[in-house]
Amino acid sequence: TRRVNGVLATTPERTIVALGRTTTVDAVMAIAGVAEAVTVHAEATPVLNNPVVGANFTNEEVNALPLGRTPQNIAELSPGLTDNTPNAGQLTIAGGFAFDNVFLVDGVDINDNFFATANNLFIEDAVEETQVLTSGISAEYGRFSGGVVNLITKRGGNRFSGSYRANLTNPSWVDETPFETTARRDDLQMVHEATLGGPIRHDRLWFFTAGRHESTATPYNFVDTAVPGAAGVNEKRIEVKLTGNIANAHTLQGSFINADL
Repeated sequence: TRRVNGVLATTPERTIVALGRTTTVDAVMAIAGVAEAVTVHAEATPVLNNPVVGANFTNEEVNALPLGRTPQNIAELSPGLTDNTPNAGQLTIAGGFAFDNVFLVDGVDINDNFFATANNLFIEDAVEETQVLTSGISAEYGRFSGGVVNLITKRGGNRFSGSYRANLTNPSWVDETPFETTARRDDLQMVHEATLGGPIRHDRLWFFTAGRHESTATPYNFVDTAVPGAAGVNEKRIEVKLTGNIANAHTLQGSFINADL
């Protein structure tokens, strides 16, 4: 806001605020044609204002890359960590123990109690942004010696929007090894994901919903005999989220996520 010829004028500025980051917006003020002096007093900006080391990845970036969309897969894009760990799906961040990381979805801990991997309380297409913190992490997170993988899900806006995604797999698309004696069966399998969000009251209250249904059978062969088998999974996940704008700079969100395996 600036004063021009005795009148206060407001110029809106738009920027993207990354998850868990400090965003700086530089204001450019034009010289007004008035005979007056303006003196501005301000403290100098420190050279280092954000010592946290990590990386942020948006949904658009992840969808454009050939990788899995689980929290562990996304986190592997960051430096300072590895998946060379004792158990599948674990991460070692900044040299910490593989069982000593924190996974968060909308601020809620979704860690597995035994191996500190992320429970399936997320829907891949509903994730808006993923933040991976590897060092210099604030003590507010707590309860870890490695790092933090922090996800936030989408929320509705003033326009209705949605998506649908079908992930296709087929055991016959993977050729058998010379040790296997039985060809993999031809069985098209699908994982469905859908999202929908929009306004309940413009500029005040928005909703977001998402769902995921998986009914698959992953083939495998016994190590010693190569006898084929399959591990079946039947899982449904749902998410419902409400976001309310109570007042300027005051927002209230409520989220419910459930996985039925």
